Amino acid sequence: MIEIKHKESGEVLLQFEVAEFSDCKLAGAQLPFADMSGLDLSGCNFGNSDLRGVDFSNANLSGCNFHSACLRESNLENANLSKSDMTDVIMPDSILNGANLKNAILRYANLHACVMKDSDLSEADASMADFSEANLRGSNLQGTDFRGTDLRYADLTRTILTGAKLANAKLACTKMMRKKVTPGARPGTKSRKSGSVARSGAKKSTSKRSPWWKPWG
Repeated sequence: MIEIKHKESGEVLLQFEVAEFSDCKLAGAQLPFADMSGLDLSGCNFGNSDLRGVDFSNANLSGCNFHSACLRESNLENANLSKSDMTDVIMPDSILNGANLKNAILRYANLHACVMKDSDLSEADASMADFSEANLRGSNLQGTDFRGTDLRYADLTRTILTGAKLANAKLACTKMMRKKVTPGARPGTKSRKSGSVARSGAKKSTSKRSPWWKPWG
């Protein structure tokens, strides 16, 4: 028998007369704040489930179906979500540091303000999703489909974007790289040296113009 317990109170939320969880059907399950950390849940169906605040850290969730599930403020740190279907999933303010989302489907998913540092989203379909204010610092985004995706105010510092599709993506105020500041200069101030160079570089023209009545002379 396998039991799923509340991560704080220890209350048993669900019991299974099985030896392992893989390929279990949990569509529509009510499991808020459950502790499923480190479990092998590969291939499970969590479609339309209430998974708010669930601890999925270090869990194997490869090939799972999370279609339209609610994972708001959940913990998926170092979880394996490769090839999972997360279409229309609602999971703002969740933690996905080091998560494997390679080849996952994230179309129309809400990942607003998620912390996803050093995660792998290579070849994932994240088109039309909401990644606004998400922290993707150091993540692998090779070949990721971000067409039509909201990436406003997201942190993409040190990410690998080779082959990523960004057509029609919203990129206003997106942080792509660290700002270079001249040593010794205050941010937002103009260097005197650069200003003097600009002024000295503006030379006045000394050539005499020919009178209009003597265009050839």
